[in-house]
Amino acid sequence: MLYVSGNSADLSRVDLPLTFHPVHGDNVELSVDRRQAKRGDSFCKGICFSARPIAIGERVFLKFVDTSGSWSGVLRFGFSSTDPGTLRGEDLPRYACPDMTNKPGNWAKALGERYAVAGNELFFYVTRTGDVFYGVNGEDKGLFFSGVNTSGPLWALLDIYGNTACVEFSNPLQQTLNNMVATSIVPVTPASRHNNSMASHVTSITISDNRRNNREAQTRAQISRFHANAEFSPLPFHSLSGRNIRISQDQLVATRTKDEYCNAYVFTSRPLRCGEKIVIQVQGVDRSFVGGLAFGFTSCDPSMMQTEQLPDDADLLLDRLEYWVVNKDVCRSPEIEDELSFYLTPDGMYTLQHTKC
Repeated sequence: MLYVSGNSADLSRVDLPLTFHPVHGDNVELSVDRRQAKRGDSFCKGICFSARPIAIGERVFLKFVDTSGSWSGVLRFGFSSTDPGTLRGEDLPRYACPDMTNKPGNWAKALGERYAVAGNELFFYVTRTGDVFYGVNGEDKGLFFSGVNTSGPLWALLDIYGNTACVEFSNPLQQTLNNMVATSIVPVTPASRHNNSMASHVTSITISDNRRNNREAQTRAQISRFHANAEFSPLPFHSLSGRNIRISQDQLVATRTKDEYCNAYVFTSRPLRCGEKIVIQVQGVDRSFVGGLAFGFTSCDPSMMQTEQLPDDADLLLDRLEYWVVNKDVCRSPEIEDELSFYLTPDGMYTLQHTKC
C-alpha cells in the first residue's frame, strides 16, 4: 500500500526525518533545520504542523525543550487532514482547541500538565481505526482520544500553548518496535524505476550463516538485484496466513487479495536464527491505500494459531499473552523490485535496510 498525493509525494515517505511545516502561527519561530519550534510572545498563536503526512502507526516523537511557569495549560496535539500548504499562517486561529477542533478534519487534545516537563519526550500515533495513543519517556500511557478519520493523509497538529515554550522533533532517523527493539534505516541511492501493478507481492529469501549451494538457491538468487553476490537459501512462508493473503505453491510468494488492505499476515516457516539476514523483495504495489509493509517478531508458534485469531489491526496482537512486537509501515513508499533486509543480532536488536530500485 502506498500514499502519493500530488506535489507532496516526496514528503509522504515515512523514512524522511520529521520537521515542522513552514506554515505556522504568528508567535512560532522555527530553527534553521525546522526540527525545533519555539513560541515567542504571549501564550497562544502557537499552532504548527509536521512538514509531511504521518503514516498510520508511525510514532511521532516530540521533546520538550523549554517550559515556563508564567501561564496555565500546556501542549495540545493531534492530527489534521488539511494540508498545511493550503493554509496561511496569518489566518490560523489563536488556539487549536477549540478553534480548529471545532472544524471538520482536525483532532487534538491537551496533554496532562504533569508530563510537559523540560527534557521529557512525548510520543503519539494513530491507528487504522482512528484511535490516538500516546506515551512519555518510553512508557505507554494508553488511549488519548478517538475518532480520527484515517481515510486520507494526516499531518501532526501541535499547539505550543501556555507553559510549553519550545518543542522539537526527536529520534528522526530511528524507529522502535514498541520502544523495545531499535531500528536502523539505511537508505540506498535509487538505480532505476519500474511500472507498478495492482497486487501486493512479497518474496522472502534468506542469507544465512549455513548457506546451501544448490540449484534452487542459485535460481532464487538471480531475483535479487542488490544482493547478487550472496548465496541464498529460500525461506518459505508458513501455511498460516491472514484471511486476505494467497501464498504461491512453492510458498515463496505472498499476494494480498485485490481491494483488501488489512489482515494480510504472513509468517516464516521456521524460527529465525540470530545473525541471520532476511531479504524481502517487493514484486508489486497497490497505490489505492495509505500505509505499507509492517514487520515484527513473535514467540508464538504460528501452528498454534488459526486464521480467525488474526486481527485486522496488528496493534491488537500486542494484547496476546505471547511476546509480540510490531512496527507498522517500515516500507511506506515501495517500488517494484525494492528489497528490504532485516538482520537480527544476538542481543535482540534488529537493523533494517531498504534498497530502493
